[in-house]
Amino acid sequence: MNRRIVVVLLVLAVGVGLGPAWSDDALDAALKAVPAYQFGQSREPLSVVADAVRDSKDDLATRAALERALVSVLRSKATRDGKDFACRQLALIGTDKTVPTLAGMLGPKGTSDMARYALERIPGPAADKALLAALGRCSGGVKAGVINSLGARRCDAAVAKLAPLSVSRDAAIAQAAIDALGRIAGADATRALAKVKNRAPASLHPAWADAYLLCADKLVAEGEGDKAATMYAELLEDDLARIRIAAFMGFTTAAPTDGLPKVLAALKGDDVALREAATICVRNMEGAAVTQAVVKALPELTPSSQALGLNALADRGDPAALDAATRAAASDDPAVRLAALAAMGKLGNASSVPGLVEAAAAGDKDARRVAQNSLDTLRRGEVDAAMVAYLKACGPEARAEVVRSLAVRNARTAVPAILEAAVDEAVDVRAEAFGALGALASPDRLPGLLDLLINETEAKPRKKAEGAVVAVAKRIPEQEQRAEAALAVLKKTRKAEAKASLYTVLGELGDPNGLKPVAKAARRGRANTKAAAVRALANWPNIDAIDDLVRIAGRARDDTHRTLALRGLLRLLAMNSKRSPKETIALYEEAVDIAETAGEKKMVVGALADVKYRDALRLVEPFLADDEVKEEAAVAAKKLRERFNKDEKTQ
Repeated sequence: MNRRIVVVLLVLAVGVGLGPAWSDDALDAALKAVPAYQFGQSREPLSVVADAVRDSKDDLATRAALERALVSVLRSKATRDGKDFACRQLALIGTDKTVPTLAGMLGPKGTSDMARYALERIPGPAADKALLAALGRCSGGVKAGVINSLGARRCDAAVAKLAPLSVSRDAAIAQAAIDALGRIAGADATRALAKVKNRAPASLHPAWADAYLLCADKLVAEGEGDKAATMYAELLEDDLARIRIAAFMGFTTAAPTDGLPKVLAALKGDDVALREAATICVRNMEGAAVTQAVVKALPELTPSSQALGLNALADRGDPAALDAATRAAASDDPAVRLAALAAMGKLGNASSVPGLVEAAAAGDKDARRVAQNSLDTLRRGEVDAAMVAYLKACGPEARAEVVRSLAVRNARTAVPAILEAAVDEAVDVRAEAFGALGALASPDRLPGLLDLLINETEAKPRKKAEGAVVAVAKRIPEQEQRAEAALAVLKKTRKAEAKASLYTVLGELGDPNGLKPVAKAARRGRANTKAAAVRALANWPNIDAIDDLVRIAGRARDDTHRTLALRGLLRLLAMNSKRSPKETIALYEEAVDIAETAGEKKMVVGALADVKYRDALRLVEPFLADDEVKEEAAVAAKKLRERFNKDEKTQ
């Protein structure tokens, strides 16, 4: 059984006359501490009581006991902070039994706010009666607070007393009464506010208008749109823009048929705020008639209003606006054109492909960006098929754009058409095609991709083709089979550029079977392929290439090849491996011996700074006397010493 359930019904009296003890010692002690609590002290006792209140949700007996205990705190000589805490808990569990005590606290300024906080949340007519009774006994800020609480409770019975107070000479009282009438709403409150309209001072007009709007909103919620529309209409010409806009939007909700002409008039008008509100209405109003009316009005609108209207039509998602958006995409106004292109993405279908493709291919920077996004997200109809068909009918820039978008759209059914584009006469089209194939092609397309790669003559598409081959090969589940096709082609090809590309591919795949031919080419290959092989080894994705890089870097006659190999060696040495510390340091010693130029020495010193073995410091120290790298060596040595000293301290 929950320990809270065994709480007895009365609280221990200690200095404040509170009755017998709780059987739960912790809760008993906490309740005894509440009357003496002051802000800044430990809140632990309050937390214990608050937990008990929370846990009493399904235990009416315990909840009633807690209510009595907390009411006793209010009746005692407890501190203000203690009483405030009690009120906050009673706001959660208080009943009619709590109300009389809270009612007695409404008058004094020191306790009125906390009492109202609880009363506002206690259900039932008793709390309403207590607040109503307090109206005649208090004044000033306390009275305004009581009025606010009646409004928060939406107390219909308060309307008769609040109506005369809404024209009080005390501005704070009058505003509180007006606000409360607005929150209460209902027929009586609405009539009371209607009478106040011409009697309230100008300073209270905003409060009155807000309250009147709330009453109209409630009528809409209750299905009485006609009555609400009449009220909104009263406020449509208000001097305050926010009131005017709220009334405008309320009117279109309450009376959509009558509201549509007002929306169109606002779109054509000069009131910027109202115009923007009208576009929100276009988004939210239902029915095909709204789309038709706005489409018909578009040519009559200013460019800025046309852009707003197109955005709203796009968000409606009604395809009936597509033709209007398509026409507007040819507008001379940039804002209209961009809005139309964006709308085509949301409203369009396969028929929109040509227009969007051409805009994406030939438009200015902003138009290209928006058209590309619309093309990439177009969903209605057989869009991918339409793009493939248009691929054969458009110019080179448009073809490149179609291929790009097919890749973004993940259009795998378009792979055959993209393979054809990979032999297009336009370099940019081929480059886009290879990029798309890398994203879309399956491993069974690898032989064809390799054939395209070795026959590609231009640098840009060749680079893309290399990436495509690697991406597709990596989709082969069996890692040891990923390089098979490339190795087979390597054995047959005699073209230097093709060989160089294949070495690059094998280097990125990192297959052990590809290491030997690449290393051989890096050592003894022809000049026009050797650099590619060395670079492939330097970029090898695992430590298998370390020994070959040591040999190549140590024997290289070409400075570029040596630097590439040395950089690759240092990169691979930083990878995790099963080498012993002795073996690792030996390889770094090799790197030290290989480094010839100042740049190479700096690379080695920088790499040694991150080595976790103490012998790294021994390798760095000789560089301290080398004028070319002594500054870098000093930084590395300091870093190593600090690391080793720290390690010793932690051991």
